Amino acid sequence: MKTLLIICNGPSTQQLNWDFLKKNKNKIDTFCLNSSYKKFEKLGFYPTYFGCFDRIVGKFHEKEFQKLLLNKNNNIKKFFFLNNLNLTDPYKRLKLIHLKTQGKLEISKSFINFNNWLNSGSNSFQIGLMLGYRKIYLIGVDGYKTNIIPEATKINNKLVMKETPKTNVNYWFNDYQEKGEIFNVPNQHIYHVPGWKICAYISHKYKINVFNLSNKNYIRYFKFKTLKEFYKKFI
Repeated sequence: MKTLLIICNGPSTQQLNWDFLKKNKNKIDTFCLNSSYKKFEKLGFYPTYFGCFDRIVGKFHEKEFQKLLLNKNNNIKKFFFLNNLNLTDPYKRLKLIHLKTQGKLEISKSFINFNNWLNSGSNSFQIGLMLGYRKIYLIGVDGYKTNIIPEATKINNKLVMKETPKTNVNYWFNDYQEKGEIFNVPNQHIYHVPGWKICAYISHKYKINVFNLSNKNYIRYFKFKTLKEFYKKFI
């Protein structure tokens, strides 16, 4: 089976060679998440899989996700969204996720009874395993520089963007979050680090080959490789 590259949205993703991924799509499947869709058209790149596992972010971007589902020419093979979204799926590409348990150290047996591994990146990792991938690379898993960037304000335990930042230290492009967008406080030590710890436990248990192309000082559970080493594997 092909290799899966999970493309999370931290700053290290900025270093990706998108042309390389396009040229090697017969060797490398890709999984993108959340607001990364904003860059697809400009890059001329569409991933194999696309998903969002955050109820707040998903609901805010529901109309844009619907546009992707209606565009049969983007060649996205499967979409994975939580079941709080009301979406039309004319080309039978959508899998709705029903979250039932949280943090359980088991791979889900179905999307109807899905075990939440706490964040979008780790849940996409779990779906990769459910689809049969046994070699997985990660990029964009870098940690958050700050819970609340200056352009955001906290309202009712959610964050709202007061303006679009000129520089967004948490993500790989500055307008990842734009004026008016609503999202959750990252709380990486509650959701992100424990989620990747679950991935590490499962990958060790089932002997999954996982390589980290991201910030090697953030998630240390997986063997680190440089992007240069990654590219050489497929030349």
